[in-house]
Amino acid sequence: MINTKLRDQFIRFAVVGGICTAVSYSIFITLTEFTQTHYLVASTVGFLAGLVTGFYINKNWTFAKEDTNKIYFLKYFLVYLFSLVVNLLILEYLVESYEVPKMVAQVIATGTTVFSNFFGSKILVFKA
Repeated sequence: MINTKLRDQFIRFAVVGGICTAVSYSIFITLTEFTQTHYLVASTVGFLAGLVTGFYINKNWTFAKEDTNKIYFLKYFLVYLFSLVVNLLILEYLVESYEVPKMVAQVIATGTTVFSNFFGSKILVFKA
């Protein structure tokens, strides 16, 4: 059985993830549809905006770390850098190999990294 703390952290992480996905996807759509930015560049920019948003909310709410240790952000960035690489590889593969529409492919690619992001943040970054 999953303990209460882990369940509560995952639920909060999922809520934050929804917020960050909205930020990221809004930027992705804006850049690809209105400025004709290449979808991989747009994905990266959106991802970075979501990363910064997520770091502050996850640090303060999901994992409740109040100290100002700057190493948290570096560790968080490295966990999410791994996710970004996975996301971009999946995104490009789906778009180029299977002609999946880039908007759909972005949702699929983002969804594939949820668990690695949660456990990376919980165990490696915040140790919560």
